[in-house]
Amino acid sequence: MSAPAWYLDALREMKETRRGGVVCVIPQDGLLSGISRNLKSLVEDDSRTLRALRRRAVLVLIPQTLARECLPDVEDGKTLVILDADARVLKAEEADLAETLMPGVFAKRIGKLLGKKDVGSDAPARALPYGVEWAEGSDRDLFGTPYDTCPGCGMPSMDENAARMIKYLRLLA
Repeated sequence: MSAPAWYLDALREMKETRRGGVVCVIPQDGLLSGISRNLKSLVEDDSRTLRALRRRAVLVLIPQTLARECLPDVEDGKTLVILDADARVLKAEEADLAETLMPGVFAKRIGKLLGKKDVGSDAPARALPYGVEWAEGSDRDLFGTPYDTCPGCGMPSMDENAARMIKYLRLLA
């Protein structure tokens, strides 16, 4: 199995724009509702700090199942990885993603990990990080697994956390 096309696109963008990368490795055992809620806020946040940060780095969200393949130099369990513009691992650490993905916290933490120096171009940031897409109206959960609908009413039959994840984002795998 090779790296997915969207991951290769992210690496290509890093090289072309001379920006580093920020990779969040999403645990496969399911996301806490806090992670999905904060991730949605992060994607939609329009603060000047976050916009500037997204111009400095290419954002990538990757399921844990693909992390070993796409990031072979990173130890298992690391959830936050900083890459240079040539996709070399600069830093990898464990992070509580529910907290880290809050817009204010994310901007401060990633800004600190990227360092003070201004790197890369001022290229416009993508609307969504690489590795996710909007899932509204889909019949799959965050990890792409189909869920059952209620045959009588057609409404999703799932717990509240799963419904929240489906409504907002879906990881590409």
